[in-house]
Amino acid sequence: MSFATISGVRRALRALATGLMPLAIGLIAWQPVAHAAGDDFLDPDQAFKFSVRPLDGKTLEVRYDIADGYYMYRERFKFAAEPSSVKLGDAQIPPGHIKYDDTFKKNVEHYRHSVVITLPVLAASGPFKLIVTGQGCADKGLCYPPQDSYAKVELTGFGGATNSAQAMSEDDINKSIPALLSTAAAQKTLGSNASVQPVSTATADKPLPKVENLVSTKSALDDDTARIDSALKSGNPLIIVPLFLAFGLLLSFTPCVLPMIPILSSIIVGEGNVSRAKGFGMALTYSLGMALVYTTFGVVAGILGEGLAAALQKPWVLL
Repeated sequence: MSFATISGVRRALRALATGLMPLAIGLIAWQPVAHAAGDDFLDPDQAFKFSVRPLDGKTLEVRYDIADGYYMYRERFKFAAEPSSVKLGDAQIPPGHIKYDDTFKKNVEHYRHSVVITLPVLAASGPFKLIVTGQGCADKGLCYPPQDSYAKVELTGFGGATNSAQAMSEDDINKSIPALLSTAAAQKTLGSNASVQPVSTATADKPLPKVENLVSTKSALDDDTARIDSALKSGNPLIIVPLFLAFGLLLSFTPCVLPMIPILSSIIVGEGNVSRAKGFGMALTYSLGMALVYTTFGVVAGILGEGLAAALQKPWVLL
């Protein structure tokens, strides 16, 4: 590789590292505007307000109050209940307005402003947890993933002292209903104590890992994801910038950058008698260039928040 080529590569890397810093600073300064754009979309709980009430000892009324500029799909409603002794009848969902939907590429029934659904209960052994799944979109182009809503239900038709239905978090419902609490405790005990027996040596040489190890690994991954998600939602550049700078540096050690090793090595070797300090400086320039790019994307994701997801659904982005 010629000296001119090597010098050109080095100048390009320095220009990349130098040019990204003003961009990152500009994005941080633009943070209030970006937050205002992200605030255009409501949280799912605000866009689609869920409520439920008993009509009699064996029938429930499920209602969604839908914010202006939002709508819900008829075919995306699903209903379930726990414990397994509870049996639900067929939900009576009113006809919706038909429109061609760009998301599903077909005509769909949808609802605006509100939708009221009648849900019969066929069997129950006491208080139970009702699980209702719904999905909706915003007219501005953002489609939410399916959302689960929960309610604690007690009906006189199935041994309840009164007819009541209250929307609650799933954890609160599980703690308040003995049947669900015992089920959750049994599942927790199974996850912490059960282990998989070794299979025959004819099919494997080692036993499968214990369930508890799998559970702990999943929990660790969930914790890491939660920390990253919390950092992005904070919108604090003092947290986002160092975090993604570190991620960018770690990216230099992942297998996806292995093809760059011979290229970088040839640049260093092509210099001739290169000192350790100079070689380290060239490698550092390469790594920092990658890290700063990753940092910039992290800053953009952090300051845009939920608005980034909406922007990525624009037709010009998808095309």
